[in-house]
Amino acid sequence: VVTTPLVVATSVLYHSAAYTGNALLNIFTVASAFVMAAPAVNILGLKGGILFGMLLYCAYAGLFAIAFLLGKEQHTAQMLLFSIGSAFGGVAAGTLWTAQGSYFARTVDLLHRKEGGERSALTASLSGFFATVYLGCEVLAKVSWSLLDRAEVAGWIT
Repeated sequence: VVTTPLVVATSVLYHSAAYTGNALLNIFTVASAFVMAAPAVNILGLKGGILFGMLLYCAYAGLFAIAFLLGKEQHTAQMLLFSIGSAFGGVAAGTLWTAQGSYFARTVDLLHRKEGGERSALTASLSGFFATVYLGCEVLAKVSWSLLDRAEVAGWIT
């Protein structure tokens, strides 16, 4: 769901706001992953890192929605909102991915101690479940957007 603004921004926002925001998302993702994520997760803990990342992802999606609702005529406001939101989204990605990987590994360890069995089988089972839920929601969000776009819902809003 979080990748939806990245995919549709160039269609629904003023072109320079969309391109700038998408570039900032990627720049802040890389910078966050290399510089900030490990210290942040160390300070916040695994759950805290995940919550911090999700909070910033919510800000990213929320600021994208506000920028979209303003309309393309408000390109300065769109640029400001989507740029700030994209920076938040990039920091969220770097922090969340770092915390998720360690949280996942710890969950496998705890399940292995509790239930026994092979670690590789537990890892495969949890990975498959996560991928199904995550990718299922992502596909549903993008198909829903396509259907709304096809129904010209954006024309009703702006």
